[in-house]
Amino acid sequence: TAEFRVLPMIGVSVIGGGGNISEQKDSGFGSSTVTSSVIVVGGQAAYYLSGNFDDGFHGGLEVLYARKALQSATGTVSTTAPRTSTNLGLLGGYKLSWPVSRQVALTGLIQAGWAWVVQSSTSTTADTTGSQFYNVQVGASF
Repeated sequence: TAEFRVLPMIGVSVIGGGGNISEQKDSGFGSSTVTSSVIVVGGQAAYYLSGNFDDGFHGGLEVLYARKALQSATGTVSTTAPRTSTNLGLLGGYKLSWPVSRQVALTGLIQAGWAWVVQSSTSTTADTTGSQFYNVQVGASF
């Protein structure tokens, strides 16, 4: 996460991440471990309700896109039926900063909110739902 100060009480963030998730799946004939690769990209806009851009309580808006694809036993990513989701949500949270220089600080954020989620398992079907979300982020502020 990289957050940029737009005004003394307003920040805009760029979010990116990726990795692998291992899940236990029960097929009815026993359980197996399924590994998926995950990519997440998005952004946030936050208004600091108390404190300022450096530390404090904030509220804002978040937009995220996530893509999860199954991996084969050899570790190559399957292109069949990737699962995608797009989230648009309102959030609230708290941010702490540890200055590195006059312009840069390491940051830690804890956030919770409610999101409108559109999920798709193929390009022709989509499910829409509302959902709670929780974020723990580590990054830098500029």
